Parts: sequence; structure tokens; C-alpha cells
Amino acid sequence: MIKKIFILGTFLFLFAGVTLAQDETLSDPGLTPDNPFYFLEIIAEKIGNLFTFGDEAKAERMLALMEERMAEAHKMLEEGKTEHAQKAFKRYQTHLQECEKRLEKMEKEGKSIDDVSKKVATATEKHIAVLERVYERVPDQAKDAILHAMDVSLTGQEKALFALSRENPERALRVQLRIMDQRVERIKKHIQNKNLLAEKQALKNYERGEKEVKVLLESAKKKRVNTASLEALVLEKTAKHIEVLWAVYEKAPEQAKEGLLRAIENSMKGHQKVKEVLKKKTEKFKEGITIPKKIEEKIKKEIQEKRKFQFQEKREFKEGLKKE
Repeated sequence: MIKKIFILGTFLFLFAGVTLAQDETLSDPGLTPDNPFYFLEIIAEKIGNLFTFGDEAKAERMLALMEERMAEAHKMLEEGKTEHAQKAFKRYQTHLQECEKRLEKMEKEGKSIDDVSKKVATATEKHIAVLERVYERVPDQAKDAILHAMDVSLTGQEKALFALSRENPERALRVQLRIMDQRVERIKKHIQNKNLLAEKQALKNYERGEKEVKVLLESAKKKRVNTASLEALVLEKTAKHIEVLWAVYEKAPEQAKEGLLRAIENSMKGHQKVKEVLKKKTEKFKEGITIPKKIEEKIKKEIQEKRKFQFQEKREFKEGLKKE
């Protein structure tokens, strides 16, 4: 029995690793915007759209087309064809907007948007991960296009999850926290691979995600849901994120440390606020729900030392200016 459990555990571990890798792999782009016959693909897609019926099916159709556009943009960027990549990004945005319209229509008609909203969040996070990686490698003239595409994906994701929070606030928050797990892992991975531009962008996306967690928690409160269990979940997740980010910080190159420490400090502030709210609702917290004391003390000490150093630098700089 123990041997069987070990084999099953090994299989699940390997399978989980494969799934994670596959999650960031784009489909075959097929014809790309630089191909003279690309217009035929556009015509074929429009015909396909006409024969797709029902708002949910149409929303999912748009998600499939978004995947194609991202694959096309990725290939064009790899080949240094920025203008063609921008064309693919524009069409990507159009598909996402059409998907949002379908979600809005379903919501107005009282239909469940649970499944489609989760698919939008998952798809856009995959595309955000791809864009982070590409951002590291492309020339400077392509970086603005990538940042814009990333913002489009993030905004679409946030809209989908906020819409879901009106129907199922707990589900929306859980999806967002899983997204935060992925972003923390990407930060770790980028640092390990010395992809510091990608890490910097992933860190910004992580900090933006933290704001979204607050928004979704507030949305749950407005729905008059008993939020104690959700606040406990947020506490537990942020504690784990801080623990991982601190381990990354300790091994990170000096040029990455300032941004990491800022993100850790902001996460700790958010963690503390939720902790204070939850304290009023429960007598004691279960083990592992808050930041381990030793790690919390180390972080606070590091923040104080960095502030002293920055203050000293500023003072020396001002004194130097006076002498001049």
C-alpha cells in the first residue's frame, strides 16, 4: 500500500509539473499577419463566428481566437516584426472586448457566468505569463506594445472576476488567489533564471493583483457574505506569498532587492489589516495562517536597515551639494 501511494504521489507530482509547463505554451499560430494570405484566415474566422450560437459559446469562441492572436503576436515578436505583432495585439483586444460583451449580456439575462469568467481569468493569466517572458527578450521599440497588451489582459481579467464576484464572491476571490500563487512562482522563476526585466514586470503584476484581492474582498462584504472564512484564506495565502518572496529576496541579486522588499512590505501591511479585521471575529487563528514570527522579525529588521541606509545616502548627498 505504501509503495502504491509513493508511485501515485510521484506520478501526480510529475503530472503537475507537466501541466504547469503546458499552461504557458501557446498553440500553433498558423498563418501570421505578415503572410499575404492572412486575410483568408480572417474571413474563415468571421464565418466561424456566424455559425457559433449562444452567448456562452460565443464568449468561448472569442477566448479561442485570443489564444491564436497571442500565438501570432508571440511569433512576430520572436522574428522582430513589431508592426505585425501590434496588429495581432489589436485583434486580441477586439476579441476580449467581444467576450466581455457576451458576459455582460449573460449577466443581464440572469445566466450564470461562473464557468466563462474562470476561463477568461485562466486564459488571460497564461497570456500575461507569456508576455512577461517575451518582454525580457524583445528590443526596446517593441516593449511598449507588450506593456499595452499586458494591461489589456490584466484589465479584462479584473473585469471578468469582478463580474463573477457579483454572482459568486467566494469563487472570484479563490480564482484571484490562485492567480497570485502563479505570479509569486513566476517571480521566483525569473530571479532564478536571471531574467530581471521579466521579474520586475511580474512583480508589478503581483502588486496589481494584491489590489484586486482587496477589491474582491470588499465586493464580498457588500454582498453580505460571511467573510470570516475568506479573510482567513487571504491571510493564509498572503503569509505564504510573503514567505516565498522573502526566500527569493535573500538570494536575489542586489539590483532586484529594492522592488522585492517594497512588495514584501506592502504585502505585510495588507496582511496586517486583514488580520486586525479578523481578530474582531475570532478568538484565535489556526496555525500557519499568519506570517511566521522569525520571518516577520527578519523582514522588519531588513526594512529598518534599508531605510537607515537610504536616509544616510540622502544626507550625504545634500551635504555634498552644500559644499559645492
